[in-house]
Amino acid sequence: MYELYITRRSPFARRVRLALQRLDIKYLEKETDVFEPAPEFLQRNPLGLIPVMTLSDGTHLPDSNTILEYLDDAHPGQIWPTDSAAERVLVRQASTWATGVMTASVALFLEKKRKAADSEWLEEHSSVILETLAALDKSATLRADRMTQASWDLGVALEYLDLRTPELPWRKDFYRLESILLACRKHSAFIKTSPGSA
Repeated sequence: MYELYITRRSPFARRVRLALQRLDIKYLEKETDVFEPAPEFLQRNPLGLIPVMTLSDGTHLPDSNTILEYLDDAHPGQIWPTDSAAERVLVRQASTWATGVMTASVALFLEKKRKAADSEWLEEHSSVILETLAALDKSATLRADRMTQASWDLGVALEYLDLRTPELPWRKDFYRLESILLACRKHSAFIKTSPGSA
């Protein structure tokens, strides 16, 4: 059985947890304090970042992208589409942008926690998030009636924004993206992996 090192509110860990549950793969979750990581965890990933998935042979896979690549190799077509190379590229593009929104949102949250938060930096990162959402809003591969890995990643990114940066007015301009989030919220795996309230 896989062991998955997580924090409940990490969007990166959540995208892996979602994939494992959608694939009906049994795994053991190990909650980790990334601000005070245990030596055991640092042996698995000296970067101190989550998620990390430990395989049955003892191999440790760091980073959500690496883990999803492994799962796609083990379950072809279940993570990334195999219908055509062109479709696969578009889904990967949208997934990368959605994951980038997660990265920028985490950085924004951590900066806001600083006593002397840089307001210009915060404004710049907020703009990057909104510009990336605008690009995602134009992506033809993102549809509420046909969920892909990019759709799940977008749902995770948007829910993390709501959790950590509720003041960012993304809904005002991106109704189509909200419809994909609502589609995600109909699935039990998405509900089970919810990060909860702030």
